[in-house]
Amino acid sequence: MDKILLALSFSALIDSTSMGFASETSLSVMSYNVENLFDTADDPKNPHDDTYLPKPEKDARGSAHVKSCKDNNSRERYLNECLSMDWSKGTYETKLSALATVISSFDELPAVLVLPETENKQVVTDLMAKLPAGSFSEVIQLNSSAEKGNRGIDVAMVSKLPLKSEPKAIKVFPENGSEGTCRVTRDIVQAEFELPTGESLHVFGVHFPSGGRGLNCRLQAFDVLNDAFKALPANSLAIAAGDFNFNCGDWTRSDKIVQKKAAEIGWAYSDKVNSCEAPGSSFYWGNKTWSFLDVIMVSPAMVEASASWKADVGSFTEVITHDSQMRTDAKTGLVVPNRFNIKTGKGVSDHLPVAMTFSSEK
Repeated sequence: MDKILLALSFSALIDSTSMGFASETSLSVMSYNVENLFDTADDPKNPHDDTYLPKPEKDARGSAHVKSCKDNNSRERYLNECLSMDWSKGTYETKLSALATVISSFDELPAVLVLPETENKQVVTDLMAKLPAGSFSEVIQLNSSAEKGNRGIDVAMVSKLPLKSEPKAIKVFPENGSEGTCRVTRDIVQAEFELPTGESLHVFGVHFPSGGRGLNCRLQAFDVLNDAFKALPANSLAIAAGDFNFNCGDWTRSDKIVQKKAAEIGWAYSDKVNSCEAPGSSFYWGNKTWSFLDVIMVSPAMVEASASWKADVGSFTEVITHDSQMRTDAKTGLVVPNRFNIKTGKGVSDHLPVAMTFSSEK
């Protein structure tokens, strides 16, 4: 992958569409999975944040911390991180600064930025504090996914557009499902914003179940999203953005099962998702494939010829605007997303941001 070309392509997209508020007729939406943005404070209601505590605090808790780690981490890697990782105040600040550096490097900030994998509203507020003052006027993080079995991370949104109503969290699966059903997962966040023309823009922030949960659970989460859209007024302007977690294998199945779920509503999205080659928003080392786990979809009313706000589906792209986002693997020479490394303080996230523009001729 050529980082420079990708950055230039994003710059060209911005220049050609006046992204942001340079013009009231053209806006953008972005999604950026910020990968485990936890603070350093212990949340007693969330045992899964025990991994993200300073090491001295872990040591002081002694056997209670060891028991919590063993009870809530079945995989050895995660157990070891819970026991030994030092998520210090300095590390947290470094992570925030890395994310802020990337967001600040965007040529123009989006009208709405969806942020999966945030622990609570405070971490989003802390992140916003590292951006230029007034970058975003609305901060949404409902901290609603706290059930046992959840990782305690939620989808956040920040926006330049004002809210028109109170945002809400939509449960995807019940906490006490029957045996064989999908386990609890991150809530879908729904927010209604006011566009410059006064119309409503409904945004759904999603983070569907991970690959290990199975395709069926992601498809069931898609059903919940579709039902939420159906509850909106007819012909609503709506965007679904975030980490859908459909990998390239899901998208390229011969039965087109993911595409069929999208077609139930008529969601429009880029055909870039239908490939296991670069580009993508995430790289999987197991079979060395790229996937757009992170996707932006728009409702039918945003692609009609007479649309009041029309999405440029072809503008959908991964966003690389800072060198810290990518690294070259020493063993393979592959250029991949540069996830945050707690030992070195380098890197940002294992996902790349994605963006799409939409505009109005009113």
